[in-house]
Amino acid sequence: MLKEINEPHRTLCGERIPFENIHAVSVSLPQLSDVIGYEEKRTETLSRLKSGYPRFVAHSYIARILDYNRDTKKINTPQFIISSKKAANWIVQKFSIQNFEIIEDEGITTLVIPDLKDLEKKFFLSFNTPDVLLLLEWQRTSF
Repeated sequence: MLKEINEPHRTLCGERIPFENIHAVSVSLPQLSDVIGYEEKRTETLSRLKSGYPRFVAHSYIARILDYNRDTKKINTPQFIISSKKAANWIVQKFSIQNFEIIEDEGITTLVIPDLKDLEKKFFLSFNTPDVLLLLEWQRTSF
């Protein structure tokens, strides 16, 4: 016989599963409309996700760091958390980025780039190229 678990947070769209694990990547989609909204990438559904696979959803700690930078350092252009200054410099060189800033604060490296839509698009689209995938593997093992 199945035991019913009374966990009210599981009935809320976008809550982590398990709820108490900040690193969980599964989320609650309790209604069929939530599942459809997720599959159709509806803003009203996706904006409620508290976690997810890191490639698609920023971890809440990363979001807090970026918010902190916006508030305290008055950053209003695209910013990315990078594994090291060495990796940030590689990215700047690889994409010929001008007018960038690398911020190192308490062991966290943030790359701030100009708000240029072409550059941002180029930056995001290039993340599936072999040399960037190699960089990601190199960061994991070397940086």
